[in-house]
Amino acid sequence: MLVEKDFKHFQAGRPKREILEDVQWRGDFIISTEHDEEAVAIISYGLCRESLLTTEVVENTPHEIEESLWAIFVADRFVKFILPPKGDGKQQEVNDFSWYLQSLKFEPVELAAMQKEVMSRPETPSQTDPGLTAAFLILKGAGAVPHQANYEKNRELRNQFNAARLEIGMNMAEVESIFGQEKPLKSGELESGPFRIYGSNESFNTIYPLHFSNILVLYQQGKVSGVYSLNPGADWYQQLQHRFSDLPEK
Repeated sequence: MLVEKDFKHFQAGRPKREILEDVQWRGDFIISTEHDEEAVAIISYGLCRESLLTTEVVENTPHEIEESLWAIFVADRFVKFILPPKGDGKQQEVNDFSWYLQSLKFEPVELAAMQKEVMSRPETPSQTDPGLTAAFLILKGAGAVPHQANYEKNRELRNQFNAARLEIGMNMAEVESIFGQEKPLKSGELESGPFRIYGSNESFNTIYPLHFSNILVLYQQGKVSGVYSLNPGADWYQQLQHRFSDLPEK
C-alpha cells in the first residue's frame, strides 16, 4: 500500500532500487522482462482509505483497496503509474509478455490526483449483521481469523521471496543467493531454456494483498530473461498450468 508520504519517492527517472528502498521494498511484484533491449519491471500498489503499513492486525475491520496502480520501470528507472489493463482470462505462453508490455503505451496517472479522487468517493455504509458477528466470534475461537503469528511469518516470506530484488541478466547463483540458497519448489525445461520456481508451499490466513508470492524465473543462456509473481497455496502449480499453456505437466 502507498500513503501520501510515499508519493514524493516516485519521481520519473529515479532508479528503481532507490525508490524501493525508500518505500521499504513494499509493492506486489508483477513481472520483469526485456523489451527493446531494456529491462522492464511492473510493480503493483494499492491506494486505500486506511494504511496497512503496520504489523498490528485490526480484527474484523476491512481494509479495502480502492484503486490498484501499476508502477512502470524501464531500464531500472521509474517511468510512470498507470491503471492496469483488464485481464482477458486467456492462456499465454510463458515467454509471451505482450499482454503486460502493452501498458508501456498507457497514459500516466498522477498519484496525488488519484488519491484525492479515491478519498472523494462515498464510503460504503457500515452495517452490522448479528449473524456475521456471531460467525466471526466462532472463527476467532477456532483460530481461522488472521492473527499476529500469521502476519509475522508471512512477512518473513514476503521479504525473502521478493522478486523486485531480481534483475534481468542475473545468473542462477545470484538469484539463489537472494532467496537465501533455498532449493526451488520446481525446476523444468522449456524450449527457450530452464525455469525455476522459488517460494514456499505454506499459505497463511492473512489479508490477501499482503500475502507473499511464489516466483517463476525464466533463464536463457544461463541468465534471467523473465520473472513472474505467482499465487501460493496447495494447488499453485495446477493454477499455473491454467495460466500458461506450455508448462510441463509435472
